[in-house]
Amino acid sequence: MMSKRPLASGNAAEMTLLPFLDIIFASIGIFLLIFALRSLVVAEAPRQLEAHHVILCDNAAEIRHYPGADAAPMALRRHELAATLEAIARAEGPAANLVFAFTAICENVYRDLQRDYRAAMTIAGEQETNMRAIRMQLWPLASDDGADAAFLARWRGEVMP
Repeated sequence: MMSKRPLASGNAAEMTLLPFLDIIFASIGIFLLIFALRSLVVAEAPRQLEAHHVILCDNAAEIRHYPGADAAPMALRRHELAATLEAIARAEGPAANLVFAFTAICENVYRDLQRDYRAAMTIAGEQETNMRAIRMQLWPLASDDGADAAFLARWRGEVMP
């Protein structure tokens, strides 16, 4: 027969907690390390947008084309988007970066621009012309009144207060 021996002075209960305490203290150490490393990372200034052209559609559904960061805006109508894209593609130089910044009101303008962009790139691909590629980036804007001005300031590399 096996005899039952009493456990020695409660050490067994303490021994079962050691793996749990190891995990807890290791987790705390890892969290402290992560927080210490995060505080060392220096926040970078926002990068200037690398765009050659900007087409901006604001809260009033007005469409403006900025052919350069320092250029004056040109007012556009929706039916002029295709001609504008074609003019950008036919200009001399490497591929053009185009940013389309728009608010929620400009959903129909966005659809027209997508259609015209696909058509222009299809024509450029089918015809072996000297048309350059256009890389288009979409930039949704908030509905706030100053969202378009903040976007243009960031594109131009200006510091916002």
